[in-house]
Order: sequence, then C-alpha cells, then structure tokens
Amino acid sequence: MDVIVGFIDAVTFALATYWVIRGLKRLLNTQRTVYFILILFYIIFILPVGIDCFITYPSYDTWKQFQGFFVSYNDKLTRIIYDAWMIFTYYLIEKIGSGRLTFRVSNRIIGGGYRSFRKKRYTGREYQ
Repeated sequence: MDVIVGFIDAVTFALATYWVIRGLKRLLNTQRTVYFILILFYIIFILPVGIDCFITYPSYDTWKQFQGFFVSYNDKLTRIIYDAWMIFTYYLIEKIGSGRLTFRVSNRIIGGGYRSFRKKRYTGREYQ
C-alpha cells in the first residue's frame, strides 16, 4: 500500500507541476490573476507533497502536541483523498479562473463572461 500511495503522491506532484509551469507561461502572456492564485496554491498545498515524495518525510516524533496530525499523516486513505482533492481543486480553480467553465448560482455568473448566458437575438440574417 505504501508503494501505491507514493505513486499517487508522485502523480499528484507531477501533474500539478505541469499545470503550474503552464500557468507561469500564461501569466506572462495574459492579465488573469488566477494563475498567480494557482502558483500560491501550488506552493502551499502541492509542494509539501512533492517534498514528502522525493526528499523525505518529516519526523514528527518530537511534536507531542500534534498527535492528531501525526495519526492522519500516517493514514493511507487520508493521503489518497488529499491527493485527489488537491488535483480536483487545482483543476477547478484553473478552469473557472480562465473562463472556460461557467455556471450560474442564484443569478450570478461564476467563471466565464456574461456572454455565456446571454440570450441570442435575431439581427436579420443570423443569431448573435
């Protein structure tokens, strides 16, 4: 089971690293701030997974006050769920922030532009 969890950690780190490199390129070409948010998300949530996977796991034996953290850190299922949630969250932030995913929540449009839900009108020859 440790091999499977390590593999999932490595895939999570590799996929997020690919997305952050792509986000850095897009940040230089566009004015969207979502790519800056994705870089911060990567540093705070994904980079520790990569450090755990490729360098070493930290030693928490001396931290007696954080026993709950120690127990959850050693739970394999918790680590798999964390990896899956980080990939899903990273993907969702990227899609909503770049305007490629749009949805309506109580008459507010989240994501893309207002054109996604604008009614089409007939201008004589075609709909716009």
